[in-house]
Amino acid sequence: LAVGSLFAFWPVYYLNSTQSSPVLDALWVGGIVGLCVLLPAYYVVRHRGEGFAAVGLTTAGWRKALLVSGILGGVFGLEFVFEPPVSTSTLVVHIMTVAVMLWEPFFVHGWLQLRFERAFGTVAGIILAAAGFALFHVGVLGLVGLAGLVVLGIFQGALFWYFSRSLLVLWPLYWAIASTQGTISREVFSMGDLLLHVIALVLTGAGLLWLFRNYRIAN
Repeated sequence: LAVGSLFAFWPVYYLNSTQSSPVLDALWVGGIVGLCVLLPAYYVVRHRGEGFAAVGLTTAGWRKALLVSGILGGVFGLEFVFEPPVSTSTLVVHIMTVAVMLWEPFFVHGWLQLRFERAFGTVAGIILAAAGFALFHVGVLGLVGLAGLVVLGIFQGALFWYFSRSLLVLWPLYWAIASTQGTISREVFSMGDLLLHVIALVLTGAGLLWLFRNYRIAN
């Protein structure tokens, strides 16, 4: 199911990155909410009964996770202080847009990494998730960019594993800055993009809350 969701998401990501239309916007929101978050969460939490920690939704070690996330975000953000790539207002909108993209670290690490880790072990899980991270960017990035995502994915995967497999070490603090650094040179997000991803985050939150309440009742 993890591998299938990865290949199913690739055309959604490709179309969103290369074309624009209201229909594709709807497909994008549906893809990142349903395919990247809610389907994996439902499968792991309800179908397999493994709980929310099995998809990286845990408060274990949250203080250290947030501290390290903030420090790493600050380090990555130094470039924006000394050599801002765009105007301050544009940069802020871009960072805010990336900051609400829970779907990406959830999909790559909370879903792919933890499924692969369960099946093949920790090291293989990290490497395969990093390869998956690069895979759904095929057609959007060149070989150098894809290789860079694999390296970054391994780093993030190791960080995620070390800090109790908690997504808090990646999202939102680290992800907002690090992902901005990687995307703003090829794409600048607008207020429209921000609104679209806020809608996706609200739908994601509502779905996870529903799952949490029903999961608590069922258990």
